[in-house]
Amino acid sequence: MPTTSTFEILSLKGGKWETDSVETDKLAALRHAQDVLKSKYLSAVKVIEEKVDDETGKTRSFIIFNKKKTLGKTTSRYTGPERRKGKEWRDVKKYHKGRKKDKRKSELYSEIIRLIVLLGGILLGLIVLIMMYVSLG
Repeated sequence: MPTTSTFEILSLKGGKWETDSVETDKLAALRHAQDVLKSKYLSAVKVIEEKVDDETGKTRSFIIFNKKKTLGKTTSRYTGPERRKGKEWRDVKKYHKGRKKDKRKSELYSEIIRLIVLLGGILLGLIVLIMMYVSLG
């Protein structure tokens, strides 16, 4: 069954996919897609192969190339704590070290307070028992 293929090159510009061109040769379409991706105004490129069955007229589409540009963050794009802290923000262990110490101290203080309250209760109970013993004796 004879089929014909066309290759549609789509480019993503401003959040919308637009048809850049249509080729009949696969290698030419892939080369053109690589060249289009170098443009500074586009963020992604894809090539879709459309196979048309000449006898039945049915079409099938395949994505044969799909590439997205990765834009690195510049210092002006950093906001929030990572901008203020710099390298210290990226080193998670170093940044969170102080918080753990504070948490441990507060846990220690709460344990000491619980122990003092417990000992006070025991002491109060002993005093009550001694007073009852003296009053009965």
